[in-house]
Amino acid sequence: SESWGDEAALSVELGDRVYVGEVDDLGWASGRCDDGRSGWLPLAVCRRHVHVAAEPYEGEEARGYCRLQPGDELEVYHRDGGAWCYGARLSRSAGGLPVPSNAGWFPTGVLGPA
Repeated sequence: SESWGDEAALSVELGDRVYVGEVDDLGWASGRCDDGRSGWLPLAVCRRHVHVAAEPYEGEEARGYCRLQPGDELEVYHRDGGAWCYGARLSRSAGGLPVPSNAGWFPTGVLGPA
């Protein structure tokens, strides 16, 4: 693996789960894999994992929370390290592609198994 000072490239393979921290203006992301490896990789090689809500959550959308029903597809943008996530419920476009809508906070516990 290549390195630049204290910075190292993160080599990943298809199917690796990478938790992305910061992203710079050039499109490089600081990431960490489940196995503890960390470094920088092009954000373009990453895609968000789609989660499925396992439980309902009656969040007040007007106050920045996401209202969820079991089976709703979700993208997680941020985890606060505790009991809350910030993300968006996905709807389907006319072409059937997932489109983020209704972003807000929701409890981590509503997420089904990854």
